[in-house]
Formats: sequence, structure tokens, C-alpha cells
Amino acid sequence: MLENNKTILVVDDDAELRQGLLSLLEDEDFYLEHAGSGEAALAIVEKISIDLLITDILMPEMDGIELTLKAKKIQPDLKVILISGGGRQLD
Repeated sequence: MLENNKTILVVDDDAELRQGLLSLLEDEDFYLEHAGSGEAALAIVEKISIDLLITDILMPEMDGIELTLKAKKIQPDLKVILISGGGRQLD
């Protein structure tokens, strides 16, 4: 469990879902960062120490798995929660 004053980065290409997650966390005294894409999230990870990354799996250009792999190369001890609001259609 993260202690208060830890930094959480929330990443989701769906602004409404991203804001919903931020709203759930804002009352817990965490320092919150957010991004709408994997590329924007990586820029944050390169600049500041992140304690927890919460990211959507299915995003265009860079999905949450690729983001996780790249972010952990920058911050190896980073804790990650992968989430998904949907799935891929199978033909």
C-alpha cells in the first residue's frame, strides 16, 4: 500500500475515465500526475520519480504494456497497475 504524499501517474487516452480515476484518488493526499498517451506519460517518468503507474492497456500508438516496459527501464522499482475498460473484437 502506498503512503500519502507518494506520486501516482494515471494514464488513459479516454479523458473521462482518466478524470474518474483522478477523482477517486484526489481525496487520499497523493501527488497526482496524468497523461492522455504513453508518449506523454514517458516524458513525465523521465522528469520525476513516480511511485505507482496506473495505465490503460489499450491505447493507440503506445499501449500500456509498451509504456510499462519503457517506464521500468527508466525507473526499475516502479509499481504498475494495468487496467482496461474494453477489449479487442475477435473476428
